Amino acid sequence: MGSKPGEKEKTDDGCSVWIRSGGVEVGRRLWWCSVLRRWRFQERRLGFVTAMRVLSHFFIILFLVLCFFLLAVYWLWLLVEVKMMVVNGGLEKMVIVW
Repeated sequence: MGSKPGEKEKTDDGCSVWIRSGGVEVGRRLWWCSVLRRWRFQERRLGFVTAMRVLSHFFIILFLVLCFFLLAVYWLWLLVEVKMMVVNGGLEKMVIVW
């Protein structure tokens, strides 16, 4: 703010440097700011990818559990049907037909 000509000033974000030369302020970005910005973007992107990976694993596991549950219900229903056929004597008739 109150710097002498040719003096550097850093702004609040620590990235922009203003150089006064001959009463003219020239603004430029420091080289490490672009590197930091790239790292932050990659971290955000990696966070998104990680979230998508977790979600996809969650849905795959949910699908497998649902399939297992439906298979278990089907086998239970089949067991009950066979038991009812044995109780009613229908299984012997079916075996004779075969």
